Amino acid sequence: MELVHVSPTSLESLARDLEANGTPIGAEKSEIVNITACPGSDRCRFAMIDSISLARTLDEKFFGKEMPVKFRIAISSCPNSCVSERLNEIGITGVVRPYRVPGTCTGCGTCV
Repeated sequence: MELVHVSPTSLESLARDLEANGTPIGAEKSEIVNITACPGSDRCRFAMIDSISLARTLDEKFFGKEMPVKFRIAISSCPNSCVSERLNEIGITGVVRPYRVPGTCTGCGTCV
């Protein structure tokens, strides 16, 4: 989660509140710090995979796991790359094979 437009004078109070409710804080640790996903198949007509469920599964299993460096994972449901998954340490892009536009040929040999 990213909190924006927080006044610097509120940071200490906000950190205490987050700690009190069990929300881990800090994204500059040498661990898996961020797992993000695009809106996915429930909300996007271009989605090819269920990015939200995959992100939840990865978050439950890996969030906070110690790594040699800060580590981020991002999942995009299609090649449109809404979450810029290619800029993360692990980026997952949903595609369906063969991926082609009707009436065109990719040259892969699967067209009839």
